[in-house]
Parts: sequence; C-alpha cells; structure tokens
Amino acid sequence: MNGLNELLNIRQPDNSIDYQSAGQTLHRGVEYGFTFRPSHEWLFRFGGTNAVHRFDDFVLSTRSADEVKNVNGKDMPQAPRWIANSEATYKPGYLRGFRISLEWQRISGWYQNMGNTVRYEDKGFLGARGVSYLNLRAGYEVKGWEVFSNVMNLTDELYANAVTRGNSPSDQATFTPAAPRTLVVGIQYTFTGKNRSILREKLMYCW
Repeated sequence: MNGLNELLNIRQPDNSIDYQSAGQTLHRGVEYGFTFRPSHEWLFRFGGTNAVHRFDDFVLSTRSADEVKNVNGKDMPQAPRWIANSEATYKPGYLRGFRISLEWQRISGWYQNMGNTVRYEDKGFLGARGVSYLNLRAGYEVKGWEVFSNVMNLTDELYANAVTRGNSPSDQATFTPAAPRTLVVGIQYTFTGKNRSILREKLMYCW
C-alpha cells in the first residue's frame, strides 16, 4: 500500500505527541501460515508476516536549528519486520479430553525513533533479539466440564511491548513493560441446547 498524506502520531521535540501529515509512506509485506498434523494426537502450526513500513517522503522540520529535518527512506518506529507465532498441540489418545500445547511468540527488533538511530533488540527466549517468549496451555474436558491452566511467559522473560523515543540524541526511551510469568487457572462448563447454540461459563483465577 502506498500512503499519501497519512496522519500519524509523531513525537515532538518537547516529547509530546501530535498529529502530522506523513507525506508519502510505503506498507508492503506478506503473510503466511502452515499446519501439519502427523497423527491424530499431534498438531503443529506456524504463522507469520514479513513487512516493511517506511517513510518515503516525510519532512519533520524546516527549521535549520533542528538536527533531523526529514526521515525519507527510514523505517517507521515500532514497526518490526518479522512477526511469527507457532504452536505444538498434543491430545493423547489414551486420555480423551486432555490437551496440552506450547506456543512460541516471536517479534523481531524495531527502531525506537524516526531517525532509525536506536533499535530495541533485547534478548528473549533462546537469545532471540526483540520479543521471544513461550506460553504453555493445558486442559482436561469431561461431560461439558473443563479444567484448564495457562502459563503465559513461561520462562519469565523481561521484555517490552512498546519502546519509543524522540529523535534528539539526548532523548530517553519510554518503555511499556510486558507482564512477567502469569498463571491462569479456570473452570469452564459448556451448555449445548437443542439448536446447538453454545453458552460457556468461566471461572478463572490469575496470579
């Protein structure tokens, strides 16, 4: 997609946020997904997107005193070029109603500022830079009742959902930290009527 005169939230020199016309921008990418079921018990899936979000023609300032005057050809801040999600699910035949799955969330590093001088590239799970963490989910269902448990951020990675900073060398980054390891335990009951409509009631605890 080629954008023209898009209005974007732009960080100002005083660290405030204001709308500005982005001139010309480029948004280009591809999405893909794969599913593999080697048996009735195992299911593997993988999905991702590779994309570029770029300023093609965008003047930040016309003042001679400003260090950065345009960001032509620069990547947009907080725009990772690769996002992926994969999951392996196991439903054993010897224990009907039981399921367990391991999910991997991966987001590559991104530029913190419009000048593309500083990147967010902290190491996550397996040393991958950017965002990399695991989620573990398990549940057991019998006669409409299901007991389940989810462990989010299984390895307790320290990472940020968002990181931004201004274009001045003296500007400091603003971090939005992600949640640490979180355990969710719940009980769910499924009501199925004659018209096959389904109503689920859940009781969950989180810490």
